Formats: sequence, C-alpha cells, structure tokens
Amino acid sequence: MKQQNFILRENMLKVLADVKEPCILINANAGYGKTVLALQYCKTREIMDVWYTFIKADNRKKVFMKNLVDAWKKKCLDLDFEVTEEENYEWYIKRMLEKLNENLEGKQLRLVFDDFHLIDNSEIHNLMKYLITNIPQNAKVLILGRSSMADGLSKLIMEGFCYCVAQESLAFSLEETDSFVKLFSDYKDKKQMGKILFEKFNGWQAGIKAALIYFENQKPINYEKINWEELISISLLTQYIEEEIYNYLPEEIRHFLKITAVLDEFNLELCNYIFLNQESERLISILLRENLFIEKVGEDCNTWYYNTIFRTFLCNQLLPKEKEEIIKKASYYCCSIGKYEMAIDYAMRIHDVQHLKKVLALYQSDLVQHLDDGLVKKCILYFLNVGNCLGSDILEQIGEYFIYRNKMKKSEYDLSRDSFIPTNQECSYQDFYKLLIRYNENQPYYSKKIKDALFGSVQNVEKADNPAVNKKIIVKSFGRFEVIFSEDEKEIPWRTKKGCELFAYLHELQGKPVSRQKILEKLWNHYVPDNAVAMLHNMLYNIRKELAAHHLDNLIQYKNKMYSLNMEYIQSDLSEMILFCERIQKNDMAALRKNQDYFLVYPGTYLGDFDCEWGREGKEYYETMYIKGCVLLAQEYIKEKSYENSIAFLKKALEIDSYSEKIVGMLIFCYGQLGNYKLVRKKYEDFCILLKKELEIEPSDKLNEIYRHSFIEENIKNERVYV
Repeated sequence: MKQQNFILRENMLKVLADVKEPCILINANAGYGKTVLALQYCKTREIMDVWYTFIKADNRKKVFMKNLVDAWKKKCLDLDFEVTEEENYEWYIKRMLEKLNENLEGKQLRLVFDDFHLIDNSEIHNLMKYLITNIPQNAKVLILGRSSMADGLSKLIMEGFCYCVAQESLAFSLEETDSFVKLFSDYKDKKQMGKILFEKFNGWQAGIKAALIYFENQKPINYEKINWEELISISLLTQYIEEEIYNYLPEEIRHFLKITAVLDEFNLELCNYIFLNQESERLISILLRENLFIEKVGEDCNTWYYNTIFRTFLCNQLLPKEKEEIIKKASYYCCSIGKYEMAIDYAMRIHDVQHLKKVLALYQSDLVQHLDDGLVKKCILYFLNVGNCLGSDILEQIGEYFIYRNKMKKSEYDLSRDSFIPTNQECSYQDFYKLLIRYNENQPYYSKKIKDALFGSVQNVEKADNPAVNKKIIVKSFGRFEVIFSEDEKEIPWRTKKGCELFAYLHELQGKPVSRQKILEKLWNHYVPDNAVAMLHNMLYNIRKELAAHHLDNLIQYKNKMYSLNMEYIQSDLSEMILFCERIQKNDMAALRKNQDYFLVYPGTYLGDFDCEWGREGKEYYETMYIKGCVLLAQEYIKEKSYENSIAFLKKALEIDSYSEKIVGMLIFCYGQLGNYKLVRKKYEDFCILLKKELEIEPSDKLNEIYRHSFIEENIKNERVYV
C-alpha cells in the first residue's frame, strides 16, 4: 500500500474557489474528509491560513477567546493584548479584525474552525456570527462540523452569509473512488474494486479506506463472496465508528440507534409501537440533524433506513435475545398493517418456530388471501430447515392456501395420509401436499423430496414412495438431553430422572448391546441397591409404554440377555458428532471444510443436564474433538492468509477452553496480521489477568514472544508460528 492516503478533490476545490460568501460551512459526519478538503483548499491556492480546532472546554468564553488569540498570534497577527475576565468579548474580535486589516495587505487569509459541533454555548455562537459578518473581503471563514450547524448559525445562512457544503457533496464519486483505489497499486481489477466499494459505502471515505486495508490480507479477492459482516466486525472500521462517532453520542441516542438498526426500515409509527412512547419523532429529527448514516426509502419522506455498514456495527452492540424481542414486535406490527411478507420475513429470522406459528395463526384468514407461491415456498423451507416443525397446524394452513388459490379441491384436502388419494395425474399440488403430510414419517427422506420440488417446479413433483425405514424418534444429546416423537413434536414424558438417564446410556452405545449387570453398574456407579433389578424393569416398562403409543414397541430390544436401541428408528445428533470426530482424527480437511458451518455453532455440552460418571468421558472427548476441529480449520485458513475466517473458529474454540495458550497465541497472531493492534493488546492483557486470577500463573515465554512479535513490522507476515 502506498504511503499517500488522499486524492485531490478537484471538483470540490473548483466549487469552493467560486464561493462569494464570507463563510463556508462544511457539514458531514466523521470520515468524509472535511479537514482534508479544507487543508487542500488552503494549500493548493497558497492561501495563508489560521486553524482552530474546538474542544469541549471552548464552550467557556474566556477559554475560547484565549485560544483563538493564541492561534492568531502564532500564525499572522501581532496582537498587543491579553484576554482577561472582561465580559465584552466582542471587543477582542473587533481588535483582531482591525489588526487583520492592517497586516493582510492584499493577501488572502482563511480562518478554519474545525469540530464546531462540540460548541453548544449560544454566546460562542454569537461571537462567531460577529466574526463572520465583519470579516474583511480578502479573508474567509471555514467552519467544519459533523451535525447540522443551523442551530447556531441559521440566521446567517438565511441572510446569505454562508455557503453550505453538505455530506452528499463530500462523499466520493465513482471516479474519485476509482482514483482512491489506484493508490493501492496491487489490485489487478481496480475498476471492479472501485465500483464495489462505491456502492457499498456510498462514497464514505473512511469506510472505503478501511475496506482496502482489510483486503490487503485477503488476496486474491473473490468479489462474489466478500464477507461484509466479517469485514465490519474485524477490520479497523468497527474501532473507527466506535471511537469517532458512537462514543460521542448521548446514551438516549445510542439506545434508539441500536434498537432501530435491527429493522430493515422504520417510520414514526413503527418506532412508537416498539418503544411504547411518543419520543420517536424527536429522536429521528436528531439523527437526521446529526448526519448519522440515515437515509430515506425511495421517495417516501417518512420512512428511513441505515447505511449497511453503520447498521451492522449497531446490531453488533445488541445481545441476540434483545434482537429477537425487537424483531418479534416488528413482525406483529407489519401484520397489523397488512405487510405480511415483511412480517413473515422478520419472524423467520429469529429461528423461533413458535413465534412464526403464532404470527401465521393470528392472521390466518388474511394471510391466506395475501400469500403467494414464493412466500409459501419460503415458509415451507424454513420449517424444513429448523427440523421437526411441519405439524398439523402448519399443514392445515398450507392446505387452505392451496384451496384458496384453486390448487386443490376441498374434497382432496385431508390430513390423513391413508385417505389422501390424488384424483388425477395432472393435479400435482395434491402430490406435493402428500409429500408434506408424510414428512414426519422420515424427515431426511421427505425433506429432500420437498426441497427438490420447491427448487424445481411444483408441477413436476414425483410421487413419493414410502421408504423402507422411518425415523420416528429425534434424540438430542448436546445441551439439554431431549427425546422427541417426530409425528407430533412432543417430548417423551419421563417418569423419573433415572429413566431418562437409562435411555441416554443406551443411546450413547449407538445400538451396541449391553448386559443388565453393566447397566446397573453404570446407572448406580457401582453401588447397586438391593431393589435395582426391579427398578430397572419398572423403568423399561414405563418407557416402552410411552413408545408403544407411537407404534415404537421394538425401539428398545432385548436379545440374548442384552439390551440395545434400534438405531434405524432414531435421528441422532450424537451419530453426526461421531462422524465428525472420525474426520477430525483423520485430519480430513476436505470433509471439515465442506461442513465447517457445524463448528461455528457450538452444539452444547454432551449430556449437559446430566452429572453422571459414565458420561464424563464423553463430555471431555467431544469437547476436545470440537476444539481440535476448530483449531484445524483455523490453521488451514492461516495458511491461506484468511485471518478473519481463522479468528471465527478460534473464538469458538476459546469459548470451550478459555485457558488455552495455543488458541490465544493464534488469535494474537491473526489480529497482528490484520494490523488490529488494539485487539492484540486487549486479548493478551485479558488472558494475563485470567491466568493470574484463576490459576495464579504467568503466561509462557512462547506466548510473550508471539505478543512481542505482533508489534514488530518485519515479523508481521511471518506465518511460521502456527502453520
């Protein structure tokens, strides 16, 4: 990357050169190049300039005047007075202007006041007005600020003393973005990169520059698969927005921004609905005044949305549970005003099946009339992907929709698969509906059939043959242990905790037979009570009774004095984990890369709600293998210099093993490669505190060396440490 960081704003400089007004107001948020433009304006025309950068303390008149006098003395004026406690500060301005006239002698002078948005003292505003209205003709005042400055200078603007440069004018054009990209000479397709960044950042210079710095570590760049959320979360952009914009805002505004950022778009009514108050109008007006990346939706003057970059940053400030509650409220509101597609889209984002069902049930009659095939397809896919959710209530609504749209006849709409018989070969929606109602017989089999139909054409659905084996039980072993009947989505009601533990133990064996004596020893930890055999038989009887009601009498088998589960009936997350562990043991990177999403969502502790000795080995083993899988993927991405991807897996591993120096070292290394030295320091210091507090030890020499090397430029590109 070249050292030059700026391009010459030729078009803007021409505009400023023609300004006749005594004052130029440059108004834009952080990162739009206000100061750079003012600097270029002064230097390219060989104009004498006096710079004054406001700070909060300048809201005190004496401080402001003293600093202003000092700034003028240093640059061009020989002032023969000092600022005292006198209240007539206009006298000082008058004397300065008199001296200015004496000293200029035909020279051009520009008085630049930066960060004017920090001044809220009306008396300071009045002093600035006096200065502007009395400035000599060969001098000009430039005032730079983030928010709309009309509050302090509105009268002067209306009277024609000020020329205003808005944020839209400061944003880079496409041509300027292309020129800026050319400063980063390693990009082969500069035009394509310029176009992508211009469209994504709307000409926001700080964002464009941060993205280019980020992409330096991503070469070659796949333009089709740029992970913008990752870029915003990991790059310098987050740090910039936080330090230069977000932290300066009042808490009331920060709260409003976070909540509304979850919404695709918002208006006054929706905000009042969510916040349960009437303060939204005032707060929205502040956002508009402060130029906080808020934009109108098309020609609608009363609906807004946030720039994607800023919105992503804001959403990252919320906990997942907070986002869910906002989205739920938004979906109810959209339904209440007839925006059903948006309501369903919101409801599907939070992976709360019951909430989506509730939305569909509340507005069932209206929804049937307003749905279309695309929305129905989206809903069906959602229920398939979350698993075990195509219950009779959902099937009934889909059936009613097909009838309303004349896709099926009422006589053909029956939730009983035995009585469902298509009347002719051409009525393919009947065949599709038949797939839906058979879904719970074997979810993997019918899920594929349904998806094939949806992604092809419903008109070409092949009739489903009943497979030889049906998965009728879903067992979830990670997190809370659950055993669920597929057909009605209900959990098995365990009579006793020991009965649930018995089933969990048989499930851990994955169909392998086990003797009664072994079961007794495992369940009672070698201290078998006298009536243990009777208790075991009683537990088995109660479990089988529940299973029999769902035609699963043979799920627990007893043969040759050995017990086992018939795994052909069971859809098991443990079986999936065992397969992953085999791939991890073999370092099968092709398979791990193909299924890498599995490692980005920790499934939970094995048998998380059991504290049993026989399960402890499994808990440790699966946690260890999950961590190993994350580390293998992280190492693979380090080799490819895809450090952001590596960080994602390392963070998941560190959630499980927070004391691992190896993982922390890899994280520090990756942050260093990305140039994010703030996170390098924070991760190292947090880990040192953890070791000291919890283990009373210091970090190893190797970790200290990695930390030191992260700050040494010649070692920044050295991947030998972990590859």
